[in-house]
Amino acid sequence: MLDDLATEWRGDTSVASRDWITAAVAAATLVGSDRLRPFYEWLSALPRQTLWVQAARASARAGLLAADGDFAAAAAAYAETVARCDRIGDATDRAIAAAAAARSFLAAGSPEAAAPYVRSTVDFARRNSAHRLLEGLPVL
Repeated sequence: MLDDLATEWRGDTSVASRDWITAAVAAATLVGSDRLRPFYEWLSALPRQTLWVQAARASARAGLLAADGDFAAAAAAYAETVARCDRIGDATDRAIAAAAAARSFLAAGSPEAAAPYVRSTVDFARRNSAHRLLEGLPVL
């Protein structure tokens, strides 16, 4: 998916950035740094840093940090993605980022910091029958 995005959008600075956030968040949580780094660098170089680009860049950065084993920094970057998605008003991408933030905080040994992200993810997943979003989270 990242290869497709990079091929299609390389050199194009006028793409409607809303189209990227879901793909970027999903990719950031699924792939390793070797495939993610060029995408992150491309997002960072875009001249128009909209909220959507900022959210995608934060999630890509989080994926890179998690791949390097820096779960505390990854959690902070995913939390930044959550905040950007709040500002955008994108509940689905917010929930995906919140789940990733929760998992990263837990991996970093910070269950207290993970708790609000776990709660919001559980609420979203139950409301939208998105139960796979809960995988790896402490759900009672």
